[in-house]
Amino acid sequence: MGVSHNAKRQHAIVRALGITIRELRRKQGLTLRGLADLTNGNVTHRQIDSYEQAQRTMRVVTLDSIAKALGVETSALWDMAELTIWMGSSPVVTVNVRKLTLNQDPRFNAFRRWVGMHDKPTKSIGLGHHALQSLAKVMNMSTKELQHALIDAKLTE
Repeated sequence: MGVSHNAKRQHAIVRALGITIRELRRKQGLTLRGLADLTNGNVTHRQIDSYEQAQRTMRVVTLDSIAKALGVETSALWDMAELTIWMGSSPVVTVNVRKLTLNQDPRFNAFRRWVGMHDKPTKSIGLGHHALQSLAKVMNMSTKELQHALIDAKLTE
């Protein structure tokens, strides 16, 4: 018998939360022990490591402790994890953000606005299959047309 859709979805959420926690921790220059210390003993560095590796699930109270230690709302962690799921873990195409912002092609206006909404500028954005599909819909083109447009405009890495 195969794995149910709900089990796959749950694992995707656990994995995305782990990725989100690890990225926020690293952006703040924190080690696993450093983040654990900021939870005031509520979470050990080994637990954090296992959450980041998606080796175990966590209770909401644990997620709340980690969020507070990272200086973000728990709901923000959920939102970032959802975005990680939406973007996909393996990018189909990686876009150079600097080249995108300098490009004046009006077809990319919506994409530039979306990139501009992020708090911290990033060098590149990896777009997974779902992200490409959604962006293509917003841009009124097929996924293949979008991929070709990004390549033709020399926006990919």
